[in-house]
Amino acid sequence: MIKSVENNVEEWFDVLLEVNDVSFVMHNDECRLGKSLFNIKLWKLYISFLEEHGEYSRLLDVSHLYCRFFMDDEKMKEKHITRMERYGISGHSLKKVYAFPHNVKLGSVIQKKSF
Repeated sequence: MIKSVENNVEEWFDVLLEVNDVSFVMHNDECRLGKSLFNIKLWKLYISFLEEHGEYSRLLDVSHLYCRFFMDDEKMKEKHITRMERYGISGHSLKKVYAFPHNVKLGSVIQKKSF
């Protein structure tokens, strides 16, 4: 059944939900996100699922990652801020969500290895 709806994210997600196992849905969705990071619909379905099922710590982590990948999605940034205020368990700084270091040099990131 799940293979037959693999190309439709919403139907695929609905089939996952039929199992009625939060952990199963989380593992399978994160696996699929790892293979298609830019599937916004899948991200949003997963974020909604986490919130509906009270997985607040994971919700904040995933929402944080979403905001890092899709920095121009102002609506989701606002939702992320609201979630952080509501659930109050995130170790993420709002400034760090969107800021990148300005003084990083390519040479300091790449280290030459001798073989």
